[in-house]
Amino acid sequence: MSTQITDYVTNCPTCLTHRDAKASMPLITSEFPGRPFEKIVCDLFHFEGSEYLLTIDYYSRFFEVDYLPNTKSKTVIKKLQQHMARISNPEILVSDNGAVL
Repeated sequence: MSTQITDYVTNCPTCLTHRDAKASMPLITSEFPGRPFEKIVCDLFHFEGSEYLLTIDYYSRFFEVDYLPNTKSKTVIKKLQQHMARISNPEILVSDNGAVL
């Protein structure tokens, strides 16, 4: 699935148009976790008028996308708690500290 996503983004006309719009930042490597769901990353994104939460496991690249009725901290925390109740509590949660609207 990762290859399919990469292929799609590589050939997406909209992605290609905006690809160089952001200044490139140096890559910061991180230590690879030793087990699944030891380290997860989450981010909010906007798509077709709705807000979503993307959660990805660093180890397996397993991801989940959740619709968010709003981007309040309480709503995001509730969604993350649901993930952790089903899978496990990560030792590390990475986020970009995005603004809460």
